[in-house]
Amino acid sequence: MYKITTGDTEGKVPEITQSLDELAREGARRMILAALELEVEQHVQELRHLRDELDHAMVVRNGRTRERFNWEQALSRSEPPG
Repeated sequence: MYKITTGDTEGKVPEITQSLDELAREGARRMILAALELEVEQHVQELRHLRDELDHAMVVRNGRTRERFNWEQALSRSEPPG
């Protein structure tokens, strides 16, 4: 197990315990997400000048939605979701 201790403003020290696999998986997920965000932003910027016959942008970023609930992860735990 890998133990991370973080300082708290109230003087309490909460402990967070994760396995090294979980820690590596979360780090990889964040790196992939950041790389994809950068790639999408660069793609939109490169093609922003493209317009159709009505002068509408042909390449746009549609936005973001809230994070989806992961049932597989929730069911792998013995705890109920929520």
